[in-house]
Amino acid sequence: MLPRIVRAADIKRLIIKEQDVQRRLDQLVGIYLNLDSDYLEWLERWAIRQLLLEFEVTGSKELLSEAFRRGLSRVQVSKSPDDAKAISIAVFRAIEFFGGNLSKAELKHAKSVSGNLAGYLSLNK
Repeated sequence: MLPRIVRAADIKRLIIKEQDVQRRLDQLVGIYLNLDSDYLEWLERWAIRQLLLEFEVTGSKELLSEAFRRGLSRVQVSKSPDDAKAISIAVFRAIEFFGGNLSKAELKHAKSVSGNLAGYLSLNK
């Protein structure tokens, strides 16, 4: 287990040191959406805290919305339809959480499950 903890800490350091905001957000969103699924037991909640911190520091709903939309575009075709649907709901809920704009169809899709099933970054409605 210790090598996994060390590797997770290394990944955290690399992400924090990343100067390109877009690349840093893409990495954090990838972890949040389980697209980069290594070491999730140590990285998932940390990534959520980092995304909240990024929003607090930059105040940019646009940067975060774009990062989540890029994350949605990374969903592999090989994912099952149920997994793809769950990821898209998590994306739209996160965009809404950060104050981004959704189309009526995206909002309807996002609300197709209750907030507590749609990921941590979800307004519980």
